[in-house]
Amino acid sequence: MKKISTFLIFTSFSTFAQQANVEVSLKLNHFLNEVTLSKSATGTNNLDASFNVERLEYFISDIVLTHDGGTKTSLKDVYILVDAFNNSSFILGDYNIQSLEDVSFNIGVSPSVNNGDPSKWPAGLALAPKSPSMYWGWAFGYRFVSFEGYAGPSLKTNYQVHALGNKNYFKQTLPVKSTSLDGKLTIEHNADYSKAINSINVAAGIISHGEVVEHYNSGIKLSPTLDPALNQTRNTGLRLTDQDKKYLVAFLKTLTDHNLTSNNEYSTPF
Repeated sequence: MKKISTFLIFTSFSTFAQQANVEVSLKLNHFLNEVTLSKSATGTNNLDASFNVERLEYFISDIVLTHDGGTKTSLKDVYILVDAFNNSSFILGDYNIQSLEDVSFNIGVSPSVNNGDPSKWPAGLALAPKSPSMYWGWAFGYRFVSFEGYAGPSLKTNYQVHALGNKNYFKQTLPVKSTSLDGKLTIEHNADYSKAINSINVAAGIISHGEVVEHYNSGIKLSPTLDPALNQTRNTGLRLTDQDKKYLVAFLKTLTDHNLTSNNEYSTPF
């Protein structure tokens, strides 16, 4: 899932600033293979897999602005939920910045709040309950990324890629340039989402949910609804080796092998 949580590396940034106490905002431009993203757009990744995008949402948090000769300003408690089809501009706040040098951030929700109760957040905030939900459950917290659509030659194969779990929370730093314009600083962000799923065979109908396997291996916690069989291994985990986990994931992928289920050679003889 690291490819998903780091997909904003494949972007270009430009900034416009004037002097101190400026309003800082983030403007996102959404693309698919350099074409403006829309639900009618079709893209391809580096595996030549054709796909469209039906849903693309992701969180941005722990934003740090480096400016004016190395000064770092942390944007504490700023959480952004990006819906690539419905929003593109976000006001980050007013800060004492003259020249911006780089921006660092994480895709996802910081571990300090990720596993909390989303209902405690007032409606309208990024971390409040949403429909469709961006919250997976107490064990994993929020979906850091929900990337869904259809792939294959006829765009009939559903794929779902969800980055979740604190192990998929990665920091990245991107350099920027700044010039003066209207007393405001706008970080303009060009994101080509076709690169987000490079080397992922979405045409095979992949459904991936981050570190779910690792949860059952070592992250089980006691709860009233916990299956008794899982309770027996709660303290020790399943003790799966890295190779065991690879075998398990490979097996799970066969359960959604659309080539197998549509192959006439394996159809019923009756």
